Amino acid sequence: LITAAKARGLAVELVTNGTLLRREVEFLVESGVELIIVSIDGPEGVHDRIRGVPGSFQRSLEGVSALLDARRRARTPGPLVSLNCVISKPNLNRLQEMMPLAESLGVDVLNYLHTIFDAPDNVACHNRIFTEEWAMAMGLRIVTPSKPEGEYYQTEIGLEDMPLLYE
Repeated sequence: LITAAKARGLAVELVTNGTLLRREVEFLVESGVELIIVSIDGPEGVHDRIRGVPGSFQRSLEGVSALLDARRRARTPGPLVSLNCVISKPNLNRLQEMMPLAESLGVDVLNYLHTIFDAPDNVACHNRIFTEEWAMAMGLRIVTPSKPEGEYYQTEIGLEDMPLLYE
C-alpha cells in the first residue's frame, strides 16, 4: 500500500497509539512514510487511565524512541514524528506537562486537539442533510462509525474550565 500510494505521488501518514510501533520502525523509516502521529493523552497515569490499559503510556514512548533511533541510524529526516494530545476533562489540568515530554523525546511536532464540541440538535440536523442517499448521489461511500446511530463524542469541558484551557 505504501509503495502504491507513493507511486501515485501521495504522502503517506500513519496515526497510531504507538504500542506496537517498535516492531515496525525499520520498515516505516525505509519505506518513506512522511509522518507518524502517536496519540498520547497526557502524562503516564493520565494516559493509562484514559486508555484503560496499564502500561500503554510506556509502550507508546518506547515505540516513539525506537522510531526516532531508527531514523537517526538511517540518517534521514523522516518520518516526522508528532505527538497528538486530545484535550479532555481528565487531562485538562495536565496539558502543560506535554511540552517537556515532547522535548525530552525529541519529536518534531506536539499537537493539541479539541474533542468535538457539539450538541444533539446539530448532530440530528447534520444526519438529516448528509444521508446515505445524498452520499451515493455525490459518488461517495459512507463509512459507518464505530458508535451506534444517534451517538457522538461530546466534550465534558464546560465554561468553568475555560480559564484553565486558556492558560
